[in-house]
Amino acid sequence: IVFEAARLGRLIGDLLDLSRLEEPQAVPEELVDLSASARRVIEDARVDGRVKSIELNVEISGGVFVKGDESQMTVLIRNLVENGIRYTLEGGRVSVDVYQDGGNAIVRVSDSGIGIPLEAQARVFERFYRVDRARSRDRGGTGLGLAIVKHVAELHGGEVRLESELGRGSIFTARIPAVPPPQQRILSAG
Repeated sequence: IVFEAARLGRLIGDLLDLSRLEEPQAVPEELVDLSASARRVIEDARVDGRVKSIELNVEISGGVFVKGDESQMTVLIRNLVENGIRYTLEGGRVSVDVYQDGGNAIVRVSDSGIGIPLEAQARVFERFYRVDRARSRDRGGTGLGLAIVKHVAELHGGEVRLESELGRGSIFTARIPAVPPPQQRILSAG
């Protein structure tokens, strides 16, 4: 009962996140420190990783900024990291990289998890789609996390891509247009 109540709580939270994303004014134009957002998400995720004895490798470059909504970007990172941990078997590995590549901020989460069959990869970003409904339900997924990730990335002018091999793991890469850090913005304005 406790597990199901927690799953329903996550479902309600995900539905609220998704409904907020569909509002016309969904993306404020604030400066978001993606590096700091990722560090906060990682601190929370370390507990879940330890419970499953998952090796969490983190490489976060400083000064990676985007323009948009900080809470939405945090949800994007959290959903990718939580999925990596959720679908990686005990003793596996999840890597989180946040860096700037040219004009884009990159959030890359790779895992040594169960992987996604090729025929399901095109659908994983659909609302309520689950590759294996029974296994996803057992792991506490709502079927909305990756739909939210895709929506957030697109609202911020970006995209999310997936590379996966069944039994070998997955790599999710979100690419969002980057903006210069605050000190560079001041120097370039003068």
